[in-house]
Amino acid sequence: MYEVKYDQGKNRIYITLEGNMSLQEIDSYVSAVKKATDEAQPNFTVCLDGSKAAPFAPDVDKKSVEARDYLMKNGLKGLATIVDSAILKMHVNRTLKEMGNNVFATQAEADKYLDSL
Repeated sequence: MYEVKYDQGKNRIYITLEGNMSLQEIDSYVSAVKKATDEAQPNFTVCLDGSKAAPFAPDVDKKSVEARDYLMKNGLKGLATIVDSAILKMHVNRTLKEMGNNVFATQAEADKYLDSL
């Protein structure tokens, strides 16, 4: 399951992931990320809450690259990811490295970092 929403006041996209993303869901997820990106102003930030998510399966991760590339090509200023699992943290650091990702334990810490950019 996922949720993608844009906060115009903060110029921030909030993405929440829970459980396992299926190959059937990934296309609608990519579309939702693109839609929110198109609503955002340049130099937007992204807060990705993966605290209840499982690492993407390789085939799902391969398709999710489209969303990451779209964010980076369309004005991403900063990314903060919320995770609480050591395994997920390693996965996130590997897959989001090129986006300048920073990992936090709580929403408050992630927002504080993104607000400082």
